[in-house]
Amino acid sequence: MKRFQVNKKVIFKHLTAWIGITLINAIIGYEGVKLSTAVIVEILGMLGFMFIYYTESLLIFPKLYEKGILKMGLGLLGVLAIYTSLLYFTFYHLLPYLGEKYFYDGAPIYVLILNSSFLFFLTSIVAYGAYLNRKAKRAIEIQTAREKALLIKQLGFLKNQFNSHIIFNFLNYCYSHIHKNSKSGAEAIELFSQMLAYTLESNPDTPVLLESEIDYISSYLKLQKILHNDIQVNFKVEGNVKNRFIAPQILINFIENAFKHGDTKSLDFPITIEVFIDENQIKLNVSNKKKERPIKIESTGVGIMNVLQQLKLLYDDKFQYDYRNEKDFYTCNLLLLNNIRPYDKMHNSR
Repeated sequence: MKRFQVNKKVIFKHLTAWIGITLINAIIGYEGVKLSTAVIVEILGMLGFMFIYYTESLLIFPKLYEKGILKMGLGLLGVLAIYTSLLYFTFYHLLPYLGEKYFYDGAPIYVLILNSSFLFFLTSIVAYGAYLNRKAKRAIEIQTAREKALLIKQLGFLKNQFNSHIIFNFLNYCYSHIHKNSKSGAEAIELFSQMLAYTLESNPDTPVLLESEIDYISSYLKLQKILHNDIQVNFKVEGNVKNRFIAPQILINFIENAFKHGDTKSLDFPITIEVFIDENQIKLNVSNKKKERPIKIESTGVGIMNVLQQLKLLYDDKFQYDYRNEKDFYTCNLLLLNNIRPYDKMHNSR
C-alpha cells in the first residue's frame, strides 16, 4: 500500500481532536486531583492512544496485514507492551512522585494490564477502521488512474489511425485543384486541414492554450457555415484568453452536440455559444432550440457521458456541469474551476 500522506488540513483536524479530548478528560475526569497533574496524566495517556492509533494504522496494518497473522500479532503485542509500560510509568511512578494517588494505588499489576489491554483493543479497532478506509480510497485512486491511462491510450490509438502524411498530401491536392473553381470549397478544406492538424498534435493529458482552443472552435463554426450557409449561430467570448490553459478538445464536444441535435436554421433562436473567462475559472454556456423532427444520427461512440468521464479523470472535482432539457430547448453549462499550468499532468493541477 502507498505510504500515507497528509496535508495541513488533516494535521490540523487530528491535532484539534486530540487536544480537545485531552482537555475535556483532564477537566471532568479527575476528581480530587490537581488540574495541573490531571493535564499531565491525561497528556501522557493521550500520547499512548496516539501511539497506538498511528503506529497501527500507518505501520502495523499496512506493512504486516498481508504478511500473516503471526507477524502482525507480534507487532501488535509490541505496541501493547510499550503502551502498558507508559501507563505503568504514569500511575506507579509519576503520580506518587507528584504526591497524588489514583485508583491503581495499591492495586496488583494485573489490573493495570487488563485495563491497558481493553483500552488497546478499543483503540486498535479505530485504527483498523482508519486503515481500511484509507485502503479503500487508495483502491479508488488506483482504479481512476487506470481508467485515465486506458482513456488516454484509446484516444492515442484513435489518433494514430489518422496520423499519416498521406491525409495532408491528399488535402493539399484537393485544395490546389478546387481553389480555382470554388473558393469556398478550398476554404473548407483549408479549415478542416488546420483542425485535423491541431487535433493530431494535441495530447489528451497535456494542457493547451485556451486561445488555441478558441481558435479551433472558431474554425469549426466557420466550417459549419461553409457547409451549411443557412446556419444561425451566436458565438461570444468574454475575458482574457492569453496565458490560460485547458484540457484539449473538451469544449468542442458540447458545441458539436448542439449542432447534432439542435435547430441550426432558427432565426429567432440561433445556437448560442458563450465562453466567459476570469482569473480562476472558465465557463461555457451552450443553448439551442431542438429540431422539430429530430433526425436519427448514428452515434460515434463519444457522447456527453464519455466527455464527463474524461473531465472527471482530468480535472477530478475541479469542474461543474449542469443542463436543462426542456420541451423545445436544451441548455448546458460547464464550469472549469482551475487554470491548468502548461505541461502539468491533469491530476496534479489541483
